[in-house]
Amino acid sequence: MSFKREGDDKEQLDVLRKRRIRDLVGENVPEDEAKLLSNGKFTCLVCSYHPIFDTIDMLLVHRAGKKHEQGNTFF
Repeated sequence: MSFKREGDDKEQLDVLRKRRIRDLVGENVPEDEAKLLSNGKFTCLVCSYHPIFDTIDMLLVHRAGKKHEQGNTFF
């Protein structure tokens, strides 16, 4: 999937980035729990140490694991 943007409007870039995250993550991960980095990798925003993952599949495996749950003990 790719998209083309015109100009250097930061707000438009943010909107396109959020849309891309929604497309990639779909219904499996809420937007406020994961972030797409500029290098195309993903990070978990829930865990305090913000682990980085190469693929969305690895992020989903992490979310199902014990380390992700331990990071949520303060909620």
